[in-house]
Amino acid sequence: MIKKKTNGVFICLSENRLHAAVTSGAVPSCKIDKVFQARWDDESEIESLKGELESHKNGNYIPSRFAFSPSSRFVRKFEIDKAAKKKNANYLLDIIRDEFRLEPEKLAVNIVNQGDGEEFDVDEGTETKVVFSGLETEELREQQNKILENGFYPESLEISSVAVLGGIVDYSRQMEIPGAILILDITSDNSQVFVIRQGEVDVTRPIPYGVHSMIPVVKQELGLKDDESARKLFFSNTFDFTEVGPKLLKKLIRELQASTGFYEVQTGQTISQIYLPMLPDSLRWIIPVLAEALGVEVLNPNFERWLETHGISFDSSIDTPLMNEDWFGLFSLICPHTSQPDKKPDDEKETEESS
Repeated sequence: MIKKKTNGVFICLSENRLHAAVTSGAVPSCKIDKVFQARWDDESEIESLKGELESHKNGNYIPSRFAFSPSSRFVRKFEIDKAAKKKNANYLLDIIRDEFRLEPEKLAVNIVNQGDGEEFDVDEGTETKVVFSGLETEELREQQNKILENGFYPESLEISSVAVLGGIVDYSRQMEIPGAILILDITSDNSQVFVIRQGEVDVTRPIPYGVHSMIPVVKQELGLKDDESARKLFFSNTFDFTEVGPKLLKKLIRELQASTGFYEVQTGQTISQIYLPMLPDSLRWIIPVLAEALGVEVLNPNFERWLETHGISFDSSIDTPLMNEDWFGLFSLICPHTSQPDKKPDDEKETEESS
């Protein structure tokens, strides 16, 4: 029987920008036909995108698999004590409250197995190494309402940080990257550090410094009269902050050096690459500044080769070499993550580059 051709719409939203793709064929062996970018806060750009996706509309909405970046998002790795879990019915809630210093009654939380990314069975699960992720319930409602107001219906809704982690875990497996990858997810008020090695999440750690912590330093270094002037300049994309970058990022660099140094001493493994997901254009100078300060390379993903390992191809009209690391979140939504690298025929085996 000939299978009916299926199409999919995938959307990954950062705090400031949207990446979208239309696929044809059944996942995973599909083709990415079109890709789009738009500013989420620009009504004209969103209307233009909806016009491009008009043929995928169902009623008043465009069904899509959606990922977004809530400001209250968190991701934490933890090792379950099975004996304590058995004795205490509130054990998982106590972890969130006591270990993560968060308020579980205000959160929407998901727990997955660290090894394979499958959802953790709260009642019968035997896995001990898990990853908690979530956000504030109130922000979830607000984000869902805004997505619907903009004409999209999320058939599934994921936190972009989690999608990116899953994508990079799979990428490191499929591309056989030998060293560890440092991921820094910067939000307005804080940051989260992750270390991926050999296809697993080795480290999750919050850092109490975000973009807003740099504003007073900008004001001081550039002699500006108030924080608002510093804020406008900082996000204007009209000033090159690369030269003063180490001063603006001093606290963040110190935290990262402590985290990476401890990790390398503890494990004997070297962090070789760094990745910062979905920064706005005005803050992209942060990437080379941090890479130089930490003595690592910037992850430069080969999307075409990675997705080929899953039977996913790009339409010839898409110029994949022009895509930077910001597209990782979107392609992570499309890519079916696996727990082990795909096997290659002996005559196709070759030394893989790390980027």
